[in-house]
Amino acid sequence: MQLRDASPTDFAQILRLNAESEQFLSPLPLARLQRLHAQAAYHRIIESGPAVYAFLLAFREGCAYDSPNYQWFASHFDRFLYIDRVVVSA
Repeated sequence: MQLRDASPTDFAQILRLNAESEQFLSPLPLARLQRLHAQAAYHRIIESGPAVYAFLLAFREGCAYDSPNYQWFASHFDRFLYIDRVVVSA
């Protein structure tokens, strides 16, 4: 297993992982993942060979992220790291 930065070549597998746990998360269409990836302070995956088994997506203050949870942190703290998703394959 290896931890590394996510890249656009990982997006199909990231979307698959998100869909596996969508009942706990929100839907994540490709266009939204592309926007979030571009804004993320931390977007990492865990892979083994060609397979992605987990990902984490986090944002710093100052992002144009429309999540109500992120917006709560933005209105209460000057500096923060908001962890949006931690997804691990079943």
